[in-house]
Amino acid sequence: KAGQSGLLKAASLAGKGKAAFEKAVALDPSSVEARQALLQYYILAPGVAGGSVGKAREQAAAIGALDPHSGHLATARIAEHEEEWQAAEAAYREALELQPDRGATFNSLGYLLLRGKRVDEALVAFRRYVELSPGDANAHDSLGEGLLAAGKVAEAEASYRRAVEVDPSFASSVWGLADCLDRTGRSDEARAQYRRYLELVPKGGNSDAARKR
Repeated sequence: KAGQSGLLKAASLAGKGKAAFEKAVALDPSSVEARQALLQYYILAPGVAGGSVGKAREQAAAIGALDPHSGHLATARIAEHEEEWQAAEAAYREALELQPDRGATFNSLGYLLLRGKRVDEALVAFRRYVELSPGDANAHDSLGEGLLAAGKVAEAEASYRRAVEVDPSFASSVWGLADCLDRTGRSDEARAQYRRYLELVPKGGNSDAARKR
């Protein structure tokens, strides 16, 4: 709500949110979930609303003491926020050393590599995500995005189709499928998928671009 409100109301709402997150940690200091939420607040909130990278790092250390794998993920999240890309990659890889079967961690690593234009390495991570989570539409969607970045449109289309088969309401894959169809000149099919996307996401996201296309 704070993100959708005027300045004064936003400050009040943010303060209440911060107090609730801090109370959750005080009530159960061993709750990784509560500490993750408080860490996220510290990263996203401006300094005037109590945001603090230093305090976020304190929470990451506390999370690491409770759950080393989650601690590495928390450290990676902060590093990405601070645009410390090498530190973020190292933290994701350390997390995977502890739990090599966590598909979501491969997903996070894949997107980090993709932002760094290391497309081939990103595809390795995304393919591993699909292997670990074949029933997760997001896994196929991520692979589709990586394949599209690599210029492999036909393979990307297949991944997006698989994602939509798993979850017909997975909007980002409907958009990706429409984009692939558009790129390959299948206008009627693309138009149908853009319309489907707008049914799922009438506002926000890629809705304006879908209407234009």
